[in-house]
Amino acid sequence: MDQLSTSDKTQSASVDVLSPNTGKNLFYGWWIVVGCCFILVVSVGAGLYSLPIFLVPLQEHFGWSRTSLSIGAAIASISLGLMAPWVGVIIERFGMRPVMFVGSLIMAFGFVGYASIMTLWHFWLASAVVAIGLSMVAFVPVQTLISYWFSRRRGVAMGLTLAGIGLGGLTLVPITGMVISIYGWRIAYMALGISILLPVSIILLLVIRDSPGVMGLQPDGDAPATQTGEGVTSEVSEILGLEFGEAIRSSVFWILTIVVFATAFTTFGIVQHLSALLTDIGYTPAIAASTLGSAIGLSVIGRIVSGALSDRLGTQWVCSALVGLITLSAVVLLWADHKLALIAFSLCFGLGLGGYNVLLPLLVGMCFGLKAFSKILGVVILASTIGSSLGPLLVGMLFDVHGDYRIALLVLISFGLVGMIAVTFIRRPAIS
Repeated sequence: MDQLSTSDKTQSASVDVLSPNTGKNLFYGWWIVVGCCFILVVSVGAGLYSLPIFLVPLQEHFGWSRTSLSIGAAIASISLGLMAPWVGVIIERFGMRPVMFVGSLIMAFGFVGYASIMTLWHFWLASAVVAIGLSMVAFVPVQTLISYWFSRRRGVAMGLTLAGIGLGGLTLVPITGMVISIYGWRIAYMALGISILLPVSIILLLVIRDSPGVMGLQPDGDAPATQTGEGVTSEVSEILGLEFGEAIRSSVFWILTIVVFATAFTTFGIVQHLSALLTDIGYTPAIAASTLGSAIGLSVIGRIVSGALSDRLGTQWVCSALVGLITLSAVVLLWADHKLALIAFSLCFGLGLGGYNVLLPLLVGMCFGLKAFSKILGVVILASTIGSSLGPLLVGMLFDVHGDYRIALLVLISFGLVGMIAVTFIRRPAIS
């Protein structure tokens, strides 16, 4: 609580300016949305979507196999997943902003390591460092922040916030490709490290606050609570939900685990190897990077509209359709030598990926409530990252054996179908 007392003075000053009851003034939670969105732009855009652009340059420079490079992605995914369940515990102890700041420092340090690699194990180590930092900056922290600041408007707020992931891919992926082609891959790695540390530090200092309670506010801008320590805890404790142990013993938890594993397996198998796949069949590196960037950019649309669709049609049914779009994008890549296929791929993959990423935390909240939200979400992310590590690794191995990606795409399609079907069996358990 000591770290909160220092920031409370700054936060209380903001209440008078941004009070939800003044009519014309904006609820501060929307500034949290803007800040978190931009944090995702730079952290996920650099730490996740831009990294596959380095695959071919590293292979050409060092002569490493696709399997060896894919091990780096697998290590990153495993590191991200193993950290996810612990991030909530660390935040609870030290506060949201200090943890996110340290995460940005770790990410920047990891990119310095990338820029300095001389051997393969250096690459693998840097991959783990960047992933650990990313887990402390994005995903669990951001989604937990939005869940605390919003209740009735959580779907809209989550969609707008997670649009930052797509914007990060749209902007940083093509910029990274351009910087690599002009200045080389080492300079590109250094530039990405700087692009994370400075903006995240400024946003954490000026914008991010751990919860509405520390500013004397309530979720969604409802009648402000008394600004006391008790006010901060009461808004969380009154929320219904399953305890962590109850959640993991329920069948719906394990169905959800299958869904996120299979979907991540397919999604990241595509993301990690798309640039190499397109380059292999004759497209320029610039076109390959732009295709991935366009798909991730289109995911912004999926993120914004998916919440509204789920309210009308049911979260699990919309999620099934979105996983189906991701699976269809893998089918389209079987004919990637046709230029129209690139457009179809960008539409299917972008819309599917964007919408699915918004619905995942909403599914967790729908099924289990917010009582143990960050812990449950962390375990779900662990299952997702195991899938996202094994997918690229298996795709790389199948490429090295067969010399192309056709068999690998068929495997990815199969996993996508499993996820699409499994999500339709999710039902909300009884919550006391």
